[in-house]
Amino acid sequence: NVKSEQTLTIEVMDYVQEKSLLVGDRNFGTFQMAKEYTENKTEVLFRLTKNVAKYLSEGADLSRNIDKEVVWRPTHDVSKKHGYRRDEEVRGRLIVGHFNHKGKDVQVSLFTTLDVGNPEEILALYRKRWAFEEDLKILKQRLKLRHIQAETKESVQVEIFCRLLAFNITRGMI
Repeated sequence: NVKSEQTLTIEVMDYVQEKSLLVGDRNFGTFQMAKEYTENKTEVLFRLTKNVAKYLSEGADLSRNIDKEVVWRPTHDVSKKHGYRRDEEVRGRLIVGHFNHKGKDVQVSLFTTLDVGNPEEILALYRKRWAFEEDLKILKQRLKLRHIQAETKESVQVEIFCRLLAFNITRGMI
């Protein structure tokens, strides 16, 4: 029984301290994730898909830098699928900006409930998530974590620990 990252993230919400910050990529940039976490008094910073950014920007030119207060309401489809009322909302900021990644200009559209920081600081914060994700990708490849056989939380922890231990021992011998 495979669960999505979003479902697993919502399930662990009870363990997240108030005023924490959930930073997520495009898969997390949904009304459901924003609503669930802000109701738990957690700040969010999500990268958005182009469609979601266009919806939140109300048709603004997304090729330009933007720092705009927005009110995110569920679309008709999201309301129907997840049971939200159409008047429910999450208030935050839409930030569209650029940063350099390996010599290439990368444009990102972000939604955040953080009310502090200028757009450059918010982009830098998101950029840290991006760097962490790249490191995690390399670690997952080296530890062959694409398919974990364990089924319980404790077994998953043991399997990851054992693979990490084996990796470090092998690497130490080289």
